[in-house]
Amino acid sequence: MKLIRIAIADDHSVVTEGLRIILKADPRFRVEYIFSNGQDLLAAIEKKPVDLVILDIDIPGNEDFAVLKKIKQMNPSSKVIIFSMLSGMQYFFDARKFGADSYVLKTESVTFIPSVIMFAMKGEFY
Repeated sequence: MKLIRIAIADDHSVVTEGLRIILKADPRFRVEYIFSNGQDLLAAIEKKPVDLVILDIDIPGNEDFAVLKKIKQMNPSSKVIIFSMLSGMQYFFDARKFGADSYVLKTESVTFIPSVIMFAMKGEFY
């Protein structure tokens, strides 16, 4: 099985570190990048794309889902999982409209993220 290359973009280090630890323990995944803002993420994946991005809606530079839109424009095959505290249905619908491949609330167990990644990689929306 091909290694799934992942970028994490969240401005809370406790979140990025928790995700990194969970994903590092799984041999299917390799965390390529961790960023705290959208601009640095976009600059990196423009040079070296990843298979999947775990993206916080509230990350600096992602106003109106700008980072999600740009990822999908640069590399439509990259999967994007929105990982957010924002639970309003409008956020979900907007994320879906702009190309998100899954939408996960941060209130869910972080240990479920590997399963969500596999759903997204298969083209199944979670």
